[in-house]
Amino acid sequence: PLGITENNIDIEELESLLKEVTHDGLRHFMNHEDFLWCFGYMVSMTPYYFGEYNEWEEKGASMLRRAHELCPNEAIYAYSYLGSFSNAYGTRENELQQVQNVLEDRFKGEGLLSDYFKSIYAQ
Repeated sequence: PLGITENNIDIEELESLLKEVTHDGLRHFMNHEDFLWCFGYMVSMTPYYFGEYNEWEEKGASMLRRAHELCPNEAIYAYSYLGSFSNAYGTRENELQQVQNVLEDRFKGEGLLSDYFKSIYAQ
């Protein structure tokens, strides 16, 4: 098990795990919208954990675009993809509410990931 907790994060261990899981995911799940969205979002938010910043920032945006192409009516995929453009966060009120409703339905747990997505889109 990893020595990663909310208060004690081993960055080298985290980076190593992220690279391993990402490499495996890219090899096996490049046509799975859930993987593309989740990892595309993570990579685009923190490209420096994965390698060369500009290369991985672009790869994250590309993954978000592909998830949106595969499921164009998925509110979270659309919001994340459009939000990957630096000038696109002027999202309309009803689009944000639609994303919040989907997030509340999907992330009902009490874990860190659920807390994160609830807080990000609740702003």
